[in-house]
Amino acid sequence: MIGRCQLGLALLLLVACGSPDNSQYQVASGKARGKGDVGIVVSYGPQRLSIAVDAFAAGSQGDAGAVEVRGPLHLICEGPFVGPQPLNDSPFDVFLSSPEKEEHRLRHLPLLVFPTLRMPKGTYTFELTRPRPSPPVRVVMTLAQDLSLDAQTGLYRNDGCTEIADSAAQRASLVTLHLTALGRVIPQAGDANFQRQAGELVSAAAAASAAGDLAAAANYLDRLQTLAGNQPQTFQLQVVARVARETAALLRQTFS
Repeated sequence: MIGRCQLGLALLLLVACGSPDNSQYQVASGKARGKGDVGIVVSYGPQRLSIAVDAFAAGSQGDAGAVEVRGPLHLICEGPFVGPQPLNDSPFDVFLSSPEKEEHRLRHLPLLVFPTLRMPKGTYTFELTRPRPSPPVRVVMTLAQDLSLDAQTGLYRNDGCTEIADSAAQRASLVTLHLTALGRVIPQAGDANFQRQAGELVSAAAAASAAGDLAAAANYLDRLQTLAGNQPQTFQLQVVARVARETAALLRQTFS
């Protein structure tokens, strides 16, 4: 990405750039024991509806990798490292900015694959956590605007990522949002019999959660996921199953 850039070099290479359209583009790289070169590239612009995150690690093809995102939304995003795509050097590479040259170097390494991210505005840290480099490889980026919500549920959809609650109070708030989302989607999914059974399971989960029986609430949502999976599949039923799974995962999170 061409723009005005500042390059700081210490144990960790961290590059932050801003272009005239207020887009953001950051590259960080370092070393992981037993792997070699690792890095992360994060990009976002005001015309985008999501954030693109790419992570790289030498010697990791076929391994599981993870990036942790901390900010107003806390995510752990996981996926497999796949082999690098063939890249051809160009005589025009000499005109690349320093972060673009670093990104070009990283793209010769295995790539961690997961979809683009959507989240509310705020300041976020994106850190490669598997493999775990030393010192840490991370970038910090501030989003000036909320990114797009999922039209079906009114939630931020981040496939391949697990949403993390940082406190019991935040978990309760997130669970309420997810149960509300299920209430929006279920009337559009399946037949009347499914809608009745699904509505009863969501009501039971909400009551159990309010009473503090989180294990029972999660079990009701497991049953909802199974119920949705046993129907002739439609997009709406897949949404019900996904949100039920995500809500059950939130209910099972623990705090030290």
